[in-house]
Amino acid sequence: MEENCNMRQEAPAAPGAGQNPSMALASMICGILSIPMSCCCCLGWILGGLAVLFAALSRGAGRIRGRAAAGLWTGIAGLVLGTLMTVLWMVMLAGGAA
Repeated sequence: MEENCNMRQEAPAAPGAGQNPSMALASMICGILSIPMSCCCCLGWILGGLAVLFAALSRGAGRIRGRAAAGLWTGIAGLVLGTLMTVLWMVMLAGGAA
């Protein structure tokens, strides 16, 4: 009987437990802003990179869900669009110099 008293029962983890909600929100905001800012010099890269970083930091021990997932995917989109815009600007500048 004494053995049963010493055992603790762990409560099941709630969905999203272990995530940092403020980091997930920062990831989503940076990711959303990275898309329109990708036409500005390096802002798409900076904000997209921050969105991916914050999403990774917010996940804790679980999977990336909710706002962190939105921030991750919009951050990746901002990085891709920023890269495409940089290439486009380089092509336009090279074509104008010839």
